[in-house]
Amino acid sequence: MPRPLIVASCCPLCARITFPDRASIGRHITHLGYSGAGYELGVYRNDEDEAAARGEVVYVYVDRDSRRSASIPAPVRHEMAVLVF
Repeated sequence: MPRPLIVASCCPLCARITFPDRASIGRHITHLGYSGAGYELGVYRNDEDEAAARGEVVYVYVDRDSRRSASIPAPVRHEMAVLVF
């Protein structure tokens, strides 16, 4: 069974989040390919409309034994498809 590996990530902070602030995270998929996906994330403080941090994460699915890229499993791809913008 292929497994996802994070091959790139970043999350620059735009504003401070401190206790007792509440943080919530929004996400969507910006790219859904054969073996990988790119996510965009927003970290929001309290009920503010502007993100306190914006991030990106890229996952690639690889075969556990050969360590080569592999297709995203169909059930996973189905779940990911609803997050594509």
